[in-house]
Amino acid sequence: MRPRVRGWDAGFASDMLAHLEVTRGTMPRFAGNEQDRAALGRYLASLNPALAPVAGRQVFETRCGSCHTIDGPFRPLKNALRGAGAEQIEALLPVLDSMSPNMPHFSAPDSQAHALADYMAHALADEPAKEAR
Repeated sequence: MRPRVRGWDAGFASDMLAHLEVTRGTMPRFAGNEQDRAALGRYLASLNPALAPVAGRQVFETRCGSCHTIDGPFRPLKNALRGAGAEQIEALLPVLDSMSPNMPHFSAPDSQAHALADYMAHALADEPAKEAR
């Protein structure tokens, strides 16, 4: 499980467990209650070493890549976010779960949100991404 949950914090892990049937189509809904889900989320997060500064692409792969691509065949984001700048993308992150019940809450630290927004803005514009802000 370590490679699958790399970069996940407890909140994100718990939210991903709530969306198993969407993010992992072959998985059934999580059978436990909220306390069970939170406890398992904390355990999965404990499999990770302390969060280090990461590149935006890594944040995308960890937090978005299991369901989305930038411009690929699997739930591409390019058309939905075309023309959006890093600030606009970053402003969307805290409300993604309210926009779609299939989306987990974005619970990453601000540094990861900044890195992700920069990466996505540049990737959507077909420009090389800045990896540090």
